Amino acid sequence: ELEDVREHDRRVTEEAEIAQRDLHQALTESQKNASLLTEYHELYDLQRKRLEKQINLIASEKELWRGAAHTIALKVIVEHKLATSKRLSLAEQTWYTLASHFSIYLMDKDTIELTDVHKSANAWREIVETFDREQGQREFETTKNLARLIKSIETLRIAFRQDHFDLEGKLSQIPDPRKAIDYLNEIKRWEDSCTHEIEKFGGDTVLINEERMKKADRQLKKWIDMTERLLSRHPSTNSGDNTEQQALRDLFENISILHSQYRIRMTGENGLAQTVIFFSNVLESWSSKFNTYAYTGGKISEGEWLAFYSQMDEWLEGINKAVAFVGKSTKDSSDELDEQKKGNAVKNM
Repeated sequence: ELEDVREHDRRVTEEAEIAQRDLHQALTESQKNASLLTEYHELYDLQRKRLEKQINLIASEKELWRGAAHTIALKVIVEHKLATSKRLSLAEQTWYTLASHFSIYLMDKDTIELTDVHKSANAWREIVETFDREQGQREFETTKNLARLIKSIETLRIAFRQDHFDLEGKLSQIPDPRKAIDYLNEIKRWEDSCTHEIEKFGGDTVLINEERMKKADRQLKKWIDMTERLLSRHPSTNSGDNTEQQALRDLFENISILHSQYRIRMTGENGLAQTVIFFSNVLESWSSKFNTYAYTGGKISEGEWLAFYSQMDEWLEGINKAVAFVGKSTKDSSDELDEQKKGNAVKNM
């Protein structure tokens, strides 16, 4: 066992020596490479400095030759009394000075107006983003409210059928005044939901949003005026219209369409307001009938009860259509596909 241990120690020692030699060799190679890299770097610096000196020398020689040529030309003009050449030389200097002055002036003015264009565009974007965010929130709340309304109507419809119809689907029991009060309370809750939605299409909400859209219109007009004035100072060298001008015209046209779409959604002219108002008027009529029947001894015929039950299907269909109208940005449904494509293009813009 001792001999095995000695043999193992010997092998380990040899391996350690080999590893040490390899490490020493690797360090030597690394030092050589580092030295070589340093020499290359120094050589590069020397070459760069030499090239910079040559470039500066060439530039100074160019200026020297230009000045000498100009001086000789002036002496030739004076010597030979070349009045026309002298006038041309003076005119060239004058035009160069004027061109430099107006170029600097135009550049400064363009910079100022470009800054104003950016400010106007950013102001318009902030207005539209705020309106879009708030309109989206209102439409989200409308969708939730209509969904609750649909569920409530479906629940009442099922309960009405179970309580007042037999297995053959015939009206077997006319609701008593106590039951009519329950239905009346449910209808009033529906009316409150409709009133809440109708208020979004009128009053202070619409006035605030309309003022916001007018502010966006003013920013857009300011934006258009400044860009047209800016581009008019840089006409295209081609015979046709400038591509930038055409792109801006397309942009402003799309923005105008976007404003119109926002106004349609804001006022509910996409069919949502009309549907909700119609449903609210129908509910008001039934609320009056149920109130008279429950509290003043009025009468509701069997045919009217059947009409009430059958109309709930129509209400569900109408409210489902209203849900589809939410977020729609067109008035006429006949051109809905084309308008939807245009709306998507404007939204992408």
